[in-house]
Amino acid sequence: SRATMALRIRVADADDIPAGDENGWSDPYVKVTVVTEEKSYLFKTSTKKKTLTPVWDEEFRVDTKAWKSIEFVLMDYDVMSKDDFLGSGRIEVSKTELTRWPTNFNFKMGDGKLRVIMSFAPPNGKDPYFTKFNGTLTMKIVEAEGLLDTNIVAKQNPYVYMTFCGTTKRTAVHKKGGINPSWNETVQWDIKDCGNEPDEHIVLKVYDKEMIKDDFLGETHLPLSLLTSHQNKRIWWRLFQDRKRNFYKGEILLDIEWNGTGGYPKTKPLPRAADGVISAFVGGYERMLDVTMLCRPNVLKGGKLVIPEHSDWPFMFACDPHPFLKKKLEVHCIVKGKEKTLTVEEEDKAISIPVGDYGGGENDGK
Repeated sequence: SRATMALRIRVADADDIPAGDENGWSDPYVKVTVVTEEKSYLFKTSTKKKTLTPVWDEEFRVDTKAWKSIEFVLMDYDVMSKDDFLGSGRIEVSKTELTRWPTNFNFKMGDGKLRVIMSFAPPNGKDPYFTKFNGTLTMKIVEAEGLLDTNIVAKQNPYVYMTFCGTTKRTAVHKKGGINPSWNETVQWDIKDCGNEPDEHIVLKVYDKEMIKDDFLGETHLPLSLLTSHQNKRIWWRLFQDRKRNFYKGEILLDIEWNGTGGYPKTKPLPRAADGVISAFVGGYERMLDVTMLCRPNVLKGGKLVIPEHSDWPFMFACDPHPFLKKKLEVHCIVKGKEKTLTVEEEDKAISIPVGDYGGGENDGK
């Protein structure tokens, strides 16, 4: 059966909404109607007084196995008469892709717009396997290669700007480093009760230092689960100029060391004579997240690894290595004393992998 998910709906703000009153102002609020397979839900924000640019920042949550549609109705509150209709917007599941990563939706309201942010989360905000991180993450920014070149004549002067939970750090500028700069600088992050929410990623942005405004060269977003899956390794990470379109140019080399607790429990090595899952990773290219702990309990006695039907694989794994690309699940197993590997592409339906009978090919999931 499908897993229950918490649909998170945050009514953020609005700009230049219509004036509902003769004084040129509105007293706006938003009605939210959520239709799921189980039932319908009605929510209402607070009312903001005398404004055409209201800010609510109010969140509503619905636990559901499948939602159908969500409607947002902007109203102007009146004391002596019926409330005025100012505009509405609607989204349907058949035309919308939601993940754990918050997605902005802008609905036209007259000459203005209403902004809503939506995502999925584990039910009750908890993941049954995952525990929050506490410790020290040491990151060495080694070098970059093949950067976007924004200078026509002179060599560019790249540096790395990093943010995490409101803290910022940066490397020195490599003067005339061009498209292949090197820094060899180490930074440390103190991690306290952090999970894998989008604002809890370490974000690295590379810029070219200029006299007036620095040029953006590329960025990468690194969730803690992903980094701890690759600790004590030297890895190249792609630098994206447009993450949604998967447009990237250049890579940055990082050394990662993690000293702390949290994430998923470590799995014990399989006895050499035992059949079963050695390791499992989800993601794409080098951004692969270790999900062995989630896969092992789902191996049935019949020798099959079963991933329940779910609209968002990375949601199950508490971390999306890259929210805008299709993922693959890569499983390494021991079958009759021999190591096997199977790769299954992401699908929005139940996955059944015959661990005991691979057939040696890819995309054998059903």
